[in-house]
Amino acid sequence: MVRKMRVGNKNPDKEKTEKRTEDKAGRKKFAVTLAVLAAIVVAISGGVAFAKYYAAKYRPGVSVASGLYFNSNKLLKNPGQTKDITKIDTDNMMVNVNSDKWSSGNLYFDVEIHNYDNNLLYNDENLNVSYEICFTLLETPAGADYYVQDVDGTEHTLAKGKSVKLTQGYLPGGTRNQDTYRIRINLRDAAAYNGARVLAVAYPTSPDYLYDAEHQQNRLAGIFQGVYSETEMRVEDAYFLVEDDTDYNELTWNDKVADLSGLIFNIKTIGSIVTDGNNAAKQEAIVRWRSDYICISQYDTCYIEAQEKQASKLPSEEDYIWTAADTEGKQWTYMRIEVLPYTNVNITFYKTEKFFTDFAADIIDQAMFEGMAEAYTQGS
Repeated sequence: MVRKMRVGNKNPDKEKTEKRTEDKAGRKKFAVTLAVLAAIVVAISGGVAFAKYYAAKYRPGVSVASGLYFNSNKLLKNPGQTKDITKIDTDNMMVNVNSDKWSSGNLYFDVEIHNYDNNLLYNDENLNVSYEICFTLLETPAGADYYVQDVDGTEHTLAKGKSVKLTQGYLPGGTRNQDTYRIRINLRDAAAYNGARVLAVAYPTSPDYLYDAEHQQNRLAGIFQGVYSETEMRVEDAYFLVEDDTDYNELTWNDKVADLSGLIFNIKTIGSIVTDGNNAAKQEAIVRWRSDYICISQYDTCYIEAQEKQASKLPSEEDYIWTAADTEGKQWTYMRIEVLPYTNVNITFYKTEKFFTDFAADIIDQAMFEGMAEAYTQGS
């Protein structure tokens, strides 16, 4: 029996399995291809983004700010009219007062006008701002005089109802710039003192689009007031140390003074110990002496300090050393010193030629000698 051979016989199940395997491989290849393409696209786009960031980060001359900066250390933005500052509503304005105790002499407030917010934010080099700044008193003061200094030191008197408009200010752009104005309150009579409030107003006038007299969006305003404090220190005693000798009296004083080459003047202070941080705060006292009869030692510490302060003081500040005659024509030299409460200060004086002449002629008696030097605090 002859078997017939099947030619081309195929297994259908095997064919299906092979086909599925081929389809999976194809899909896998396609997925890998897509992944590679996606990675290339991401890399390209990421590189572009990084390149842009790098270029922006390291591009030379990048401008740090734009827009208008018109600010102050003391004045706050307060939009409104600028035609007449004496008619500005001040009811809700913040009042700047002195942080230090003030019981005599001058009190100062510095008012700065800035063209910046900080070290990085300031007006563009093309934005040069001109401005006006005005001051006025809101009340009539008593016991004190009020002044304002321009940037060049020129001083103007302030009065109620009178607006003082200072020289046109100018702040060039491109860098941080500022102008400083100073309010000065001089206390003449502590007992009569009734302080007035000082209103300060500043606003841009150029470029033209910044100015609007009816409603100035960039107007700055603030109020300043001096708060008086009672004297915290006073001189308890001041005398020549020779007066403390047990044998110093009306019979012996002449001989004892004649034997001295130098006269030591002692000042004792008392009062509340006002502290500033961890340190007791020094306060001011005034020493005066008959400069026709005695002269201060050139090496005295208080005298050296007063000379240094006198040499560096502003023209508007009070003198630290000065000479004046009293109502009786007696010649006195005055010196301001800083001293702590509950301390002793010794100042050395020497006799002048006039002292020796009048002493020998018995023109100087005990009371006159003891009154040749004095010390006190203002208001005491």
